[in-house]
Amino acid sequence: MDHFQIFITGIKNKTITLEINLSSNLSDIYKFINNTYGLKNNLYYLTNSAKIIEPENITIYQYNLKVCENKNIKNHSTMYFHIRSH
Repeated sequence: MDHFQIFITGIKNKTITLEINLSSNLSDIYKFINNTYGLKNNLYYLTNSAKIIEPENITIYQYNLKVCENKNIKNHSTMYFHIRSH
């Protein structure tokens, strides 16, 4: 399955759904949040399975190859939005 949904929870106390695929970049997820909510990357971060997801310019497929299988981003994965404390 190349095309799937992920959930991002915690933005304005809501959960949003994104349609992505394995060739989507991690940075695309951050760009979506930046464009939709007007937030810059240095103000927040995302986690998936308690692992921080950096806004890297690598694909979901490449990310999944780097991490343990239980931390993969897959269909119906939930990412959590966190405000950075400065």
